[in-house]
Amino acid sequence: MKNSLVFLAPGGIGGVATQVELFNQTTSDLGFDAYLFKTTEAQGVRSIFQLWRLVPFARLLSSKKPDVCYIPLASKGSFYRKFLYSLVARLYSVPYVIHVHGGGFADFFYSQTTLGKRFMKLLFQKSMHVFLLHSGQTAMVSEILGTLATSKVSILPNGVNIKNEGINYNSPKSDEAVRGIFIGDVTLRKGIGSLLNLNSYFARVNVKFEIVGKIHPDVKVLLSRHTKNSLGNFAFLGALSHDEAMSRLERAHFLVLPSKIENFPNVILEAFSHGVPVMATDVGAIAEMIENGKNGWLLSSIVEAEAELMRATDLLVSQKRSLDTYSFNAKLRAEKKYNIKVVVRQLLAEIGFD
Repeated sequence: MKNSLVFLAPGGIGGVATQVELFNQTTSDLGFDAYLFKTTEAQGVRSIFQLWRLVPFARLLSSKKPDVCYIPLASKGSFYRKFLYSLVARLYSVPYVIHVHGGGFADFFYSQTTLGKRFMKLLFQKSMHVFLLHSGQTAMVSEILGTLATSKVSILPNGVNIKNEGINYNSPKSDEAVRGIFIGDVTLRKGIGSLLNLNSYFARVNVKFEIVGKIHPDVKVLLSRHTKNSLGNFAFLGALSHDEAMSRLERAHFLVLPSKIENFPNVILEAFSHGVPVMATDVGAIAEMIENGKNGWLLSSIVEAEAELMRATDLLVSQKRSLDTYSFNAKLRAEKKYNIKVVVRQLLAEIGFD
């Protein structure tokens, strides 16, 4: 009999949903029975009113009798919703594993009241296994689990589909502009303000950017203070389909992500899988993803973000002839560490699937 696994996924098309769907499909491709269950059919505040979906979830557990339930865990309302799903899984004697996803989860834990922390500890302690996206989450989970942490916690990164064909990366010629790209929510939290403030510098070193993503109100206010000419090195493309965004990414020389907070940004995996090196802030898992000076450039300070961006860009521009090597290393990193088949096989081995 095949082992079977139910993957809980949030509604919408966010990073966690994308990853869980990829886990589910890859598990099925590897020959196991995999079932995807969306905990909501809405996003944002509307998701609060989706608790009725606990009923079809219970029916799924009753009819399919899965061996394990996979629960991706984020903070705030997502946590309490997943807590209820864990209770249903226990009611039907289905073991569950937790995968801590949401950025800022540690801050969420430490901000809880004593009662809130008890709920969190119960969810973690009753789990079959706890997966973390990166080692920076270890201290928090060790506090939650105590001595149990050494026996039931491991690092499981996100994964990415790897195309078998080679990469088409072309490093810039000596007199050619370096093409950077940003993909994601265009908001100050992602460091867009620091990029825009350096437009004159980027013009001087001949670096141009495409900005892909929905522009949030905080950035619209910032843009209103600039003239079109003052941002001549930036092309704002708006929200694009995934395929369109990846097409733009393939033509870029590097991805930039100067965020103030991240957990495990999937866009870096996408860039690596296309052989595109990455310049990003040292937050969340990013220092474990980027090998500084090999497949990208780490920005070591959020406080000095603009100075760090100029330092890293100076290095990048001076290394134009070496960018093909950076590209090769980025692709290799994706293939060896973040190939979704490698990641899912680790998941299945940890929960005892043959």
